[in-house]
Amino acid sequence: MRFLHAFAIPAMLCLAAGAAAADPSLSMTLDGKPWTAENVSASETVIAGKPVLNIAGTILKDGQPIVFSTNLVIASPGQYAGTYAYPEKSDPTGNTASFSDPTRGDDFMEQRFRMTGGQITVTSDASAHTVSGTFAMTGISQSKKTKLSIENGVFKDIPVVTP
Repeated sequence: MRFLHAFAIPAMLCLAAGAAAADPSLSMTLDGKPWTAENVSASETVIAGKPVLNIAGTILKDGQPIVFSTNLVIASPGQYAGTYAYPEKSDPTGNTASFSDPTRGDDFMEQRFRMTGGQITVTSDASAHTVSGTFAMTGISQSKKTKLSIENGVFKDIPVVTP
């Protein structure tokens, strides 16, 4: 019986700790329809000399990756919390977000969207090194013919990979 207790209690503690940890997730309402990423990621990098937080979610549809991604210019490395706005005009050194869906027809320019308004609010758990938050935004296709609406965006407990 001592053998059982010596190994069963640590195993139960590991199970309990695993059960308490939330699974990372990213979901939104995309043009009025629910969209939930199958894979999520967050990473910190440097672009044009500025620290940037990238958050992304993907799903596969008909073997094609459908991707939501955002790059947020952060104040300093590891400082993710804040509210970030998306500019109306493209600024590669500022906050950017995009949505890509190669299953949206044959016109490549109608499959790629740049976000042209809205915001994202990020909270951070420094001890777990994760980010969570909410977002809503609008975008336009590269051809500038089609608008895209993202509402009720939520991401939770996404671990941040740092350099």
